Amino acid sequence: MMKKLRVGVVGVGHIGSNHARLYAEIPAADFAAIYDVDLAKANTIGKKFRARAAQSLDEFVELVDAASVATTPATPASWRSWRRGTGLFCKWVTSNDSIRS
Repeated sequence: MMKKLRVGVVGVGHIGSNHARLYAEIPAADFAAIYDVDLAKANTIGKKFRARAAQSLDEFVELVDAASVATTPATPASWRSWRRGTGLFCKWVTSNDSIRS
């Protein structure tokens, strides 16, 4: 049996929360972790979708094989800690304004 891909989300605002919901619904994926600078929000979304809320980006990158990054380009966190070979899908939010559907 093939090992499940460990996936995670960086940034759990409107878009990142939706990514979290979708990852939690994929049976072939192990939704492993969430990271957000707002740790309370990360904990809330992590509990809702049964993913670990990492306390730092360093911790997050050790928990995942691939990740969605749903932050503004101005939020580079500590990208130096990103592991080579980890897949990324970036959905940059281009405004700090509320996102309207």
